[in-house]
Amino acid sequence: LTDAAGQVIQVVGTGMDVTESRHTEELLQLTLRRQKALLNGIPGAAWLKDLEGHYLEVNKTFLLRIQRDSADVIGKTAFETHPAAQAAVFEEEDRQVIDSRQPLRLERTRIVDGKEAHIDVLKVPVVDAAGNVAEIVSLSFDVTKHKQALQALLETQQQQKALLDSIPDIAWLKNLSGRYIAVNQTFLKHHCAGGLIDPILKTNYDILAEDDAQQGESEDRQVLRTKQPLQIERCKLIGEEQRWFDTIKMPVLDGKGNITGIAGVSRDVTERNRMITALR
Repeated sequence: LTDAAGQVIQVVGTGMDVTESRHTEELLQLTLRRQKALLNGIPGAAWLKDLEGHYLEVNKTFLLRIQRDSADVIGKTAFETHPAAQAAVFEEEDRQVIDSRQPLRLERTRIVDGKEAHIDVLKVPVVDAAGNVAEIVSLSFDVTKHKQALQALLETQQQQKALLDSIPDIAWLKNLSGRYIAVNQTFLKHHCAGGLIDPILKTNYDILAEDDAQQGESEDRQVLRTKQPLQIERCKLIGEEQRWFDTIKMPVLDGKGNITGIAGVSRDVTERNRMITALR
């Protein structure tokens, strides 16, 4: 404090406990570090935006994808980091998430090194304590290899189905869990009420009588254990008629010799057995 002449005559001080504010600041910084670590731990591209579309945080994969540094992105909108047409699409999607307060999942394609890439995008609203949308977090994954693998699997399944349908006998393929992954038309006619029941990914217990299912499961375990084909001939009552079936079950091996499933073919040999009996 000074007098009229400007000379200091007293010193007045004040003190304030800022422990809580320091703790709050430390907690905020810890939260931000966790947030950044979480985003960078995501294998796909990830980013956080405010309601005006400004990027608040992005991960390394996102920066690598758009070929920019963090300083060129944080605080800016998509219109400053992406082509205008692309940014307009992003803005419309973000607005949909804000207005609906619901996650938005979509798939888009883009050209990478002259090849088409498939991108799976998920945008989720971040709600504050008052229940209002405060931010949007987005995740983007390149699913091109997954889609290619899925397409290859579908083509393989179609080829398997065509191959099985060319077999006049009852034929099927199972995975290691004992679930059917492919059957032919003869199988459907014989076991599935002419095709009214879908056997795919079902087990014996879902489509066969319990005794038959238990016996089939025991045979499957033997094939898996020995890695050798198993041939069985059994008699079954079809309606009021006894019929004989010659069944062979074989392990399906991959390129490394590992069992990936079981293939089975069952032939009705009733007439053959009758002829053999008559010749005797």
